[in-house]
Amino acid sequence: AREIRPAHYGLASEINTLAAHGDPVLYAELVDLNNTLAPQIRAIAPGAQVFVSFQVDDAWNLFPLPGPSIDHFALIDDFDLDVLGLSSYPVFVWETPDQIPDTYFSRFRDATDLPLILVEGDGAPKTWAGCRARWRSRRLSSVASRSCWTGWRRRSG
Repeated sequence: AREIRPAHYGLASEINTLAAHGDPVLYAELVDLNNTLAPQIRAIAPGAQVFVSFQVDDAWNLFPLPGPSIDHFALIDDFDLDVLGLSSYPVFVWETPDQIPDTYFSRFRDATDLPLILVEGDGAPKTWAGCRARWRSRRLSSVASRSCWTGWRRRSG
């Protein structure tokens, strides 16, 4: 963090999926690690925004995965964060973007005052040909009510 000076620093990916379906000891260790490192990262790289990501579809219990029933959204408060990362793959659940509920991201907006960042999963595969622009427009408008920004960027080369 000192040399690179990242604008955003992700410390865990799809952490709610680990909490719901994985090892509770490992989850607790990652919470502790995040909360120990977050202030250190901010001290070393002022302005860096610390985040972990949550898997949106799993938070809505849209994947048939075994595990205890937990409140995925309550887990947000376990972490010392500047922004909340979201990972979403609605293509695994719905056939077209038009089937995705308008409330797809709203529970995250309601669960935290943190800005939201879309960090993983486009959800607009080739099978959604002709629908990509509609989904991208919908996903941005559904989170933009909270001066949100996205991590999706087109890479050249």
